[in-house]
Amino acid sequence: MKWIGKYEILRHISTGGMAEVYLARQRGIGGFSKLAILKLVRSDLADDQDFVRMFLQEARLTASLEHSGIGQVFDVGESGGRIFMAMEFIRGETLRLIARTCRERSTPFPLSLILYISCRACEALEYIHTHDPPVIHRDISPQNIMISFDGAVKLIDFGVAKSRELAEDEATAQGILKGKIGYMAPEQIRGQPVTPRSDIFSFGIVLWEVLAGRRLFRRADRMQTLQAVLQDEIPALGSLRGDVPPALDRCLTRALARPPQDRFASAKEMLGALEEIVAQHHLHASQAQLSQFVRNLLPERLASQQRILGAQEREADLEAWLFDDLRFDFDRDGDSFPPNETSTTSAPIPPSSGPAAAASSPSPGQPSVSPTGSSPSAPSRAASVGPPTLLNLAEMLEGPERPALEARRMRRAFLWRVLGWALLGALTLAALVGAWLWRQHAVPSEEPAGPPATLRIASNPPGAQVWLDGRLQEGKTPLRLQTSSGREHLLRVRLPKRPDWNGNVRLAPGEVKDLQIRL
Repeated sequence: MKWIGKYEILRHISTGGMAEVYLARQRGIGGFSKLAILKLVRSDLADDQDFVRMFLQEARLTASLEHSGIGQVFDVGESGGRIFMAMEFIRGETLRLIARTCRERSTPFPLSLILYISCRACEALEYIHTHDPPVIHRDISPQNIMISFDGAVKLIDFGVAKSRELAEDEATAQGILKGKIGYMAPEQIRGQPVTPRSDIFSFGIVLWEVLAGRRLFRRADRMQTLQAVLQDEIPALGSLRGDVPPALDRCLTRALARPPQDRFASAKEMLGALEEIVAQHHLHASQAQLSQFVRNLLPERLASQQRILGAQEREADLEAWLFDDLRFDFDRDGDSFPPNETSTTSAPIPPSSGPAAAASSPSPGQPSVSPTGSSPSAPSRAASVGPPTLLNLAEMLEGPERPALEARRMRRAFLWRVLGWALLGALTLAALVGAWLWRQHAVPSEEPAGPPATLRIASNPPGAQVWLDGRLQEGKTPLRLQTSSGREHLLRVRLPKRPDWNGNVRLAPGEVKDLQIRL
């Protein structure tokens, strides 16, 4: 399967419970070429009317949403008896990856930009909630919010979204649990009807986590995570991040209220509260500023994207570039329910001639997933699929940036080696000095051996065991011991059900010493 309708398959991305996902290219007359994400009903489910109905429902639902803040579905079709939909290829990164990169590189994520992203996300939520019919996303999470390199904020992945009427009916009738459990609203966990306020709670979690730089409800296992969402205390952000104004803390407290009626009534109301905070604290930001921040934070991914687009424009073996420069940011947190679709970034595309076919062979040790969707190990339930993102510059094969990058990497590696050896030398020297000092002060100097000394030990009550210099002595108190003289001895006397007696004793040569111990 090289073509699906008018789309040329470039790379298999993942196989899930309901569909296979591919990176594809749409071709047209006059050299027209456009990258797209293609979602295709699995071949073994093509005749299952329930699955086809669910798939088409997602396609119709997403295609009906026309907003700059929502990833678009621009085509739905059928090829070889299998339904597919073509989705927008967003040239950017997920909010999860951006926030994680800030944390890993110790780069502050400016509060003004976080609020800008939040306002744009609220606008997208308000649009879907007031759509005709109203739509509830049900899977708001950092990996489902995309930030393009142009600074656009887009809500994506409506795989578990429902119209409000269907969502309420489904929850009431079946108690179905769908989405990422660390971002679910309490009523969603309990199987109660979900409403737009459920999305507001989920987005409140996202905003809290981006500001705090850590997960809010995630725990050791899923049951603990669910319990945390339902009842654990939510820490105030003011104690975790000093630039968070009290008004923003209050805004999050309201968004994260467990009873739905205590939350913001709509995303528009939450947007108003956020815009008021922006105005009061002069935290204005723009799309251009967000674009510049993401470009500066991820220059290697931006460069990789430009190389891919350049290859596409030149029509020069785009597949080879994609297999070297492209990867996909999936949720590997084990936080989804149903389980996530399986990412197989090295799965082969259908056989073809030329260098593209060579580039598409799977890497050693990685699973090979057939594009026909007949893999027996594919998960049995539907899951969300994230958007494509780009590899770092260090993994590029060619290009004018490569020599400078390699030189920088070599210098950095040399500095790390020097620092490592210096640290190892310092630790070794410190250990030697410490050992010498300990020997000087802790180890008693040897003295000429003199006549042995005698130690007579009596205890009250009698019958206690005696340890001398850590060794248990034969017999019990009263006890007579002969020991070396001229140095200090460590003595311990123990009687069951009584506190131990510990002490030091020093005996002169030939001395006979009586020791009375009360236990």
